[in-house]
Amino acid sequence: MKQELKLHQPFLTERANRFALPDTNGMTLIGKWWHGSCESVAVIDSDHVAIGNGQLLQILRIFDHGQPRVIGEVAVSGKVFDLTIRGRYAYVVNGGILDVVDITNFTQPVVIQTWSNGTPYRLVQADKRGWDFLYLGGGSLTVLSISTPGNPQLVTSEAIYQYIWWDMKQYMSPDSGLFLYAQNSEGVWFDVFNLTDPANPTRRAIEMLRVYSFAVTDHYLFVNNAPFITVFDITDPMMPDSLTRFILPGFVYDMTVAGDSLYAGVSGTSSWLYTIDITNPDIPMIRDSLLHAGPGHYLTAPLRKIVTLDQRLFLSTTLGLWGIEVQQPGLATSFDFPTGYFFAERIICAGNRAYLAYGWSGLWILDITDVANPFLLGNLVTDEYAKDILITDSVAFVRHPESIMAVDITDPGQPVAISTLPGLPDVKYGHRMALRSEYLYAASDSGILIIDVQDPANISLAGVYPLEKTAYMTIKDSLLLVTKGLSPYSPENGLHILNISTPQSPVKIGAYTQWAGARLMDVKQNYAFIETICILGRPACNALSIVDITAPTAPLEIGRKDSIFSDSHGDMGDLNVTNDWAYHTFTSTRIIYIHDPQSPVVISKIEGLFAMDVCLASPRGDIIYVGHGPGISIYRNNETTFIDQKPEGSIVSKLNLKQNYPNPFNNTTNIAFSLPRRDHAVLKIYDITGKEVITLVNKELSAGEHTTTWTGINDTGKKVSSGLYIYKLKLRYSEVSQVKKLLFLK
Repeated sequence: MKQELKLHQPFLTERANRFALPDTNGMTLIGKWWHGSCESVAVIDSDHVAIGNGQLLQILRIFDHGQPRVIGEVAVSGKVFDLTIRGRYAYVVNGGILDVVDITNFTQPVVIQTWSNGTPYRLVQADKRGWDFLYLGGGSLTVLSISTPGNPQLVTSEAIYQYIWWDMKQYMSPDSGLFLYAQNSEGVWFDVFNLTDPANPTRRAIEMLRVYSFAVTDHYLFVNNAPFITVFDITDPMMPDSLTRFILPGFVYDMTVAGDSLYAGVSGTSSWLYTIDITNPDIPMIRDSLLHAGPGHYLTAPLRKIVTLDQRLFLSTTLGLWGIEVQQPGLATSFDFPTGYFFAERIICAGNRAYLAYGWSGLWILDITDVANPFLLGNLVTDEYAKDILITDSVAFVRHPESIMAVDITDPGQPVAISTLPGLPDVKYGHRMALRSEYLYAASDSGILIIDVQDPANISLAGVYPLEKTAYMTIKDSLLLVTKGLSPYSPENGLHILNISTPQSPVKIGAYTQWAGARLMDVKQNYAFIETICILGRPACNALSIVDITAPTAPLEIGRKDSIFSDSHGDMGDLNVTNDWAYHTFTSTRIIYIHDPQSPVVISKIEGLFAMDVCLASPRGDIIYVGHGPGISIYRNNETTFIDQKPEGSIVSKLNLKQNYPNPFNNTTNIAFSLPRRDHAVLKIYDITGKEVITLVNKELSAGEHTTTWTGINDTGKKVSSGLYIYKLKLRYSEVSQVKKLLFLK
């Protein structure tokens, strides 16, 4: 009888950030607050599962399996790659370390032991026979004794040619003992281990290209050797005999067998989970599939592991943990499928607190007293996807696609929802909010929502200003500045300035609409810094435009850096300005030097960090929190020089052009100088009449000491005459310079 697959409302961990987080010349990674993708899942009992969520081991109650809930968690030594359960202990591998976690009390799991022999383990399994052994896959197959569960002891380590990265599966033969099939990243075979005597495993290599994962049932082995699934008879487990093979579209990440069905999780197709009828393994037949649910549902996220429990499948993916119920026709129950992954969509740093709009996780509050080591104070799951947040002394306003919630944050350890304004227009093009006095303004597709928040326990919609498909907004004094331009081209796209002296009745007093679109924005003093999508009549797109708003009725673009952003998209990312710096986030994070608003310069760039927001976590603005999939990465801007917060004029005293050495000279002389911050330095030699002789330096340089040489030649390569010469160092951005003299003798 045909089975049906039904998707349960998932417990979603944060969407994976599959990129590295490198330091750059301008930025140093100084800390992380990461959750992350759900790399592994293991069944504890009929009511509980354990998952790896970034660096957390979490215990989920699944009694109501459509609505799993975290009931306990503990941070382990690193990102969880795999885990297994034996009795009241969880064994977790995270690279080179095995953590032993006592889960006797599900609500308070405790790491009681760590073990390592320097091998980068990624897989762990407990002996299927119930024997007291663990099998670890990595740079070797390692066998540990857990006869004392909290104190693993090395039994043996079987070196292999290449790492076991992807998969290993055990097979309990009814005739001849325990065997283990392991993927070998050499890519031209897989390994079979006889574990009848765990202290003395024997190994045989089976030639086969591109093996990634396995599934095992009585007498049959299913091997994913992309693009095929090959079926082997393993009556003799050490001598698999190939029977047949078939193709599934997409890449198969993991497989498991339950009853007469093989379940295969794939990526890269319109379907995500296939059911293959293996009643007759010689003639496997695709029975059913869970289809992609449409754009934005991200069902094709990389799947890591599938486990079975009764009539349920639990699938760990980079988007979180998914529950699938296998049902007979006529018994199916429909379940909502929310679009879902967790992102730190919005971060607000205020004093020693950081407030996060954290996707399906809702509102999170962190203590950032130690900026490099934040920790969770409290959180509130808001039942909708949190996209933005605003903070007052005692209330947080959380923006969802169709509602705004007021949350009492008087006790940051226990935030409490006090009111919700539902039924708001869905947000596609922008989600930012701005707050002035007792009114909140929110971007929406149908206009700017004006919300009365005088009584946070009873917030209400006071009106709508008719400016559709707005993106970002901010408030300066009695002005509301709004960008528009994420929709198809409209003559209204650009910057709009509204007078909100009467909060319920905004009045438009100025606009700058010379762009095809405008998106991210922040304001510093009398300048609005705006990510503009394209400039009308010009080929350049994705520019940083600086608009002088001193006269709000006549805003004027005074500076622009074309093609500074290559990845503008929808309502994602952020732009944050402080002092001399602008920070822009999306598929990369850029640091832009804006000391001269008319000439912004990209100083540094963190590639591959898919980020949604950035906030300033220190009063000086040199520490930034970057919100992305796994959580927060914390960077220090090495280019800032906020020493004692002296006025900008003090930079002159810090520039140091030193006397050349040797002096006089007749062959080569060295000229040393130091810069207080990154700047564009120009060092030139002049003769005594002021005529330029040669340019020695003309480039962007970092803060610190620098040295160049002059060999007494001019810009044509000829030796100059003996005499007195002048050398001048000028900093282009800071507009300061120093001059000294030198003597050249032939």
